[in-house]
Parts: sequence; C-alpha cells; structure tokens
Amino acid sequence: MGRIPRFRVPEFGSEGTIELRGAERHHLVDVLRRGVGAEVRLFDGSGEERRARVAEITREGVVLAIEGHIQPRRTVGHAVAVAVPRAATFDLLVRYATELGMEALVPLRTARGVVRIEGESRRGRWERIAAEAAKQCGRATRLRIPAPCGLEEFCRSDAGRWPGRLVAVPEAGVPLARAIGEVPGPIVVAIGPEGGFTDAERTAAEVGGFVPVRLTETILRVDTAAVAAMALLATH
Repeated sequence: MGRIPRFRVPEFGSEGTIELRGAERHHLVDVLRRGVGAEVRLFDGSGEERRARVAEITREGVVLAIEGHIQPRRTVGHAVAVAVPRAATFDLLVRYATELGMEALVPLRTARGVVRIEGESRRGRWERIAAEAAKQCGRATRLRIPAPCGLEEFCRSDAGRWPGRLVAVPEAGVPLARAIGEVPGPIVVAIGPEGGFTDAERTAAEVGGFVPVRLTETILRVDTAAVAAMALLATH
C-alpha cells in the first residue's frame, strides 16, 4: 500500500467525519485509487493533524471518519526574508522553506531587486505551493508568507517576531554558522538581491536590530544564499 497519504482540510469541526471535495477527492480516488477503508492523514495547517479512514465515496466527495489525533512534527520557528529573485526561483524557495521547517518566508522588495511584485495572485500561488509541499513532507503547520514589503517596513513591523535578527553581508566578519549558535531564540536571516542591500537598507537593518553575518567565503546567488541559510537554521 505504501505511505499513508496526507490531505489538507480547511479546519476540523466538532463532527466525527469530514469530507474531501474537488482536487483532494480526485487525488485520493482517481490518482491514488484508494477505496472505502483506506487510511489517510489529515492536517489543517494550524498544527492539528488526525488519523482518518475512508467511510464513503460519492461523485461529489469522500467522507472520512476521524479516528484520532496525531502528534505533529515540530517546526524550527526560524525564518528567511529574501529579495525576490525570478518568479520560478522563488516558487522553489517556498517549497524548500516548507520542507526545512521554516516558520516564514518573507518576500522583500529592494532597491536593487529586478522583480516587481504586484497584486495578490503571485502570493496566492506561493501559498498553494507551500500547502502542497506541507502535504508531501509531513508538515502540519502552514508556512507563513507575508505580503511583500521593503526591508525598512519589515524592520518596523514583522521582524520583531524573531529575537535573533541577522543580515547577510559578504564582508561581515562573523560567519552565519557561528552566529546561529550564539543567538538565543528563533532567528530571521535577511538576504539581499544580486548586488546586495543599499547603504540605506543596511542602515535600516542596523536600526532594526539586525547583526551582519557572512554566509560563505564566496559570493552566492540569492537563491543559493537563501537555501544555505535555511539549511543552517534547520539544524539549530
């Protein structure tokens, strides 16, 4: 039978059953070809996860009988705030951030950034990618993807969620790997675009409590830097 499939549901109510419709019904019945009696796992993105079993299959949906709770896997609580590279590249970063247990992936608008983020359609796409990645990797909580913002705006508002605030600067003396081990609490790492943050953005980061760190001895592309930071954070 293989691995027990997982499905995302909007929320768990007080009833002992729940119904899968649309794409989730199609995946369970038509793609995986599971029938009555098949075991599944359900999660709602907030940390709740439950065991369930297929009780009935109709043309409109699949009725699942809830059988019990599952202890969710822990996420690491860290985050990366990154200047948005090409759209397809950021799609991959969303998936990697989900799989590596980041609490959030913050898309930054920067002065030297080449990608302009407009409207909510792209953010909706990112959230769908995150939901699918969570479904596949066993994560019970949703990756938080705030609305795109500038670094200064992020420093004034959302950055305070993380006691440890680090900003990637190629010439910084302290390596990220060492800084992570010395910073208490959850950490956010800010990563700039090709060419780095401007002097004004670095000043805003410093005022916002961000400490400069060096990722490696070489200059990294934005996506490589983001994945490197996530990998180090995932082990802390």
